[in-house]
Amino acid sequence: MKRENILIILSMLVLAFFLAKMFDGGSMSSGSQRTQELIYSDFKALVASGEVVNAQIVGDSLIEGFTQDGLGYRTYIPAEDPSVIDYLRLYQIPINYVPEKSLPWYLSILINWGPFLLIFGIWMVLMRRMQGGGAGGGGLFSIGRSRAK
Repeated sequence: MKRENILIILSMLVLAFFLAKMFDGGSMSSGSQRTQELIYSDFKALVASGEVVNAQIVGDSLIEGFTQDGLGYRTYIPAEDPSVIDYLRLYQIPINYVPEKSLPWYLSILINWGPFLLIFGIWMVLMRRMQGGGAGGGGLFSIGRSRAK
């Protein structure tokens, strides 16, 4: 198999991986498909009315969990209200803390250096094709020219 074909296949696989990771995120960690996004004041009203069954705090700014109806909810904690844990304890709602997911070190390096390496790889392929010569044949601009003699 030619080197260019291997580079193209590798580029396609990397692109497919990034697209899969991009569309994979955003689901609740408990796996519920029925999740509603709440504004913070509606969340506090649900807590006060006794509708909230549990609360899972993800990182410093996200609360998710389930209501009495079995619906999942998700809301963001404003920076001005650090007393949300005390508010949930006041209504005796079970609280679970989950640290925010961070990227592994190798994905962080790949995301930072990936575009540069991809552009560099494409540039190298083009430079190798250009070394084939000008009008004689085999060069970058010899697309569609017959090499028959």
